[in-house]
Amino acid sequence: MNSTPPGFKVFYFSFIIAGFVLFAFLMRNLPVVWLPDIALFIALIVIADTAQISLPRGGASIYASSPIDLAAIVLFGPAAAALIEALSTFFSEVFIQRRPAVKIAFNVPLLIITVGIAGLVYKSFGPYWTSLETPRFLVPLFFCGIVYYLVNTASISTVIGLSDGKNPLRIWKQNYMWTFFHILAFMPVGAIIALIYVKSGMWTVALFVVPLFLARYSFQLYIEMKEAHISTVAALSSAYSALLHDIGKIAIQHDVLLKPGRLNDEEYKTLKQHPSIGADIVENLKFLKEAADLIRYHHEQPDGNGYPEGLKDDDIPLGSKILLVADAFDAMTSDRPYRKGLPMEKVIEQYELYRGKQFDLAISNLFLGMARAGDFPLIVETDPTTAIYQSLKERL
Repeated sequence: MNSTPPGFKVFYFSFIIAGFVLFAFLMRNLPVVWLPDIALFIALIVIADTAQISLPRGGASIYASSPIDLAAIVLFGPAAAALIEALSTFFSEVFIQRRPAVKIAFNVPLLIITVGIAGLVYKSFGPYWTSLETPRFLVPLFFCGIVYYLVNTASISTVIGLSDGKNPLRIWKQNYMWTFFHILAFMPVGAIIALIYVKSGMWTVALFVVPLFLARYSFQLYIEMKEAHISTVAALSSAYSALLHDIGKIAIQHDVLLKPGRLNDEEYKTLKQHPSIGADIVENLKFLKEAADLIRYHHEQPDGNGYPEGLKDDDIPLGSKILLVADAFDAMTSDRPYRKGLPMEKVIEQYELYRGKQFDLAISNLFLGMARAGDFPLIVETDPTTAIYQSLKERL
């Protein structure tokens, strides 16, 4: 805590205070008659929270207890739901997950604020909309679920971003933006829990623990598959001849590719065959057939001085224009037998000099804007697979 930025400390302590103020406000209207039900829901959430899923970036997690939270809001209102989450989170964090005090002190108010505000949104619709006698309650439940998702994910992203000195919005995009549709799936589950609870009694709610664990298992497999995909792409991208657009270079003699000096005219003529060779190779693969033209023309230039056909401007496929800009970036920043890789400042100078000539004007301007904003990092690690993996993780 002593080494954290001032902005983090201000947000951290302000958030804790806000959480307990909201808790005190909600507890004024807690119905005592629901205490046995509250105990059941606390136990269910504690069990469900053991099935947390660690997200691949930023140290955040998601839990399988969200549908139970939504059901508690529908059944008991914001006060009881906040009490359920406060007690279950405290018990889970202290006795099961054994988190450090600094995280417990934040996570308990976090769940109070998440459930409390979402519950107040649901309650604000009034009895006509929130009665379980008709499907109308699904409308306020939808808005309740959206608020639940936004408050929770925005708060976590902000505290992580302030702690690590990163942009909270980027943290949110990396960790949570792609999980939005999961809260949409949780809403009907929460509605079903509430309806069955009303019709058949409290014991039926326990039946939902198994499906929630199965959902957690499926989601964990999805994350692991995504991580494996990123690792595979990173490994392929780190190999010189495995870059898809340059696959044609496998047919070029090594003494040409690895020549320590400049190429002569005959050698350069040989090298210029690689886009056509690569396109011919890819064209034979059914699932990559559409990429053939992009590969064939990725060395064409807007001014007509490219190869293999000397196309100009709009005659060049958009994907090929993007490939040329990216390929040139790789070529300029990589070490070659005859020179060291250029620093980013020199690379930017080259794009400014040749945009509209060698490089498409609009794409060059887009790249330059990203480069100046720091959104196009230069990877200079000795282990390219690890470096590319980390870069892909931040973007996929």
